[in-house]
Amino acid sequence: MIIFGKTDMGYKAIVDGKYSGLLFENQVFEELFYADEIKGYVTQVRNDRKVDLSLYAPGNVKIENLEARLERELNSRGGFWAIDDKSSPETINLELGVSKKVFKKATGALFKKRKISFEDGGIRWIG
Repeated sequence: MIIFGKTDMGYKAIVDGKYSGLLFENQVFEELFYADEIKGYVTQVRNDRKVDLSLYAPGNVKIENLEARLERELNSRGGFWAIDDKSSPETINLELGVSKKVFKKATGALFKKRKISFEDGGIRWIG
């Protein structure tokens, strides 16, 4: 998609050179500029023919990719990382490039699989 404008709600983009869509402000964690060409996904086509867009793949693909990335990162850090669900959205995005919501889903999935534990100020790999 190509960014062509900004509104109070988010960024306007052209998809595949023919469709107009909106990338909502609360889902963008980087600065975008006019004519930026970026990879994105259609999340919904509304009855009024408006298209909702996202920078993130739909479904669990993003979560599964982040789980694997967290495992690699934790192993490279000796099994502990001083980041958790109490970290600020800005910190999470700076470290991982994802929203806090996606981060919490991935860490929650790893916790349910008994691969990580939560400690004061971070997460520990127990895999």
